[in-house]
Amino acid sequence: MKNYALSIFSMIICCSCASDNQTQIRKVDGDLQSLRHEIEFIPDSKDDEAHFRATLKNTSDRNMNIIVNDRGFHSTLCARSATGKNYELFEKNYLDLLQTTTWFDPTKELTAGSTIQWKIPLSSVVTVQHEPITQASLKGVSISSDLSVSGVKIKSKPIRIQ
Repeated sequence: MKNYALSIFSMIICCSCASDNQTQIRKVDGDLQSLRHEIEFIPDSKDDEAHFRATLKNTSDRNMNIIVNDRGFHSTLCARSATGKNYELFEKNYLDLLQTTTWFDPTKELTAGSTIQWKIPLSSVVTVQHEPITQASLKGVSISSDLSVSGVKIKSKPIRIQ
């Protein structure tokens, strides 16, 4: 009987949290249309290692409060090989969070016209099995990014790695 009551209580708590989260998402949905997310790949050079540069820009004329981690890149990199194979890549720390932790990203004010930018070294990008990615393994691959902002995934346009 105790387990049944505990299960019912847990369901009520989870449903109310999910309901509150959905309400919050609906409140910011219109604002999210003013956000632009882009990703680019910068090959290694003598001055810097290969990395991705991701940006989130507020293209509106007003400040926006958004839920996003401006220090850690919380995004799924969606990869498609030249042969059509789809797979996902992650920044190591983000993948560890996804696999082991529940967390809440902070609310940040993104002022009108401003940008958040992340630099993701290729050495910190892995597959879901924690296999490392090399610049050579990305040749000919199309990559897009699904960035989590205020509980909604904002997709970048795909880029092709040369």
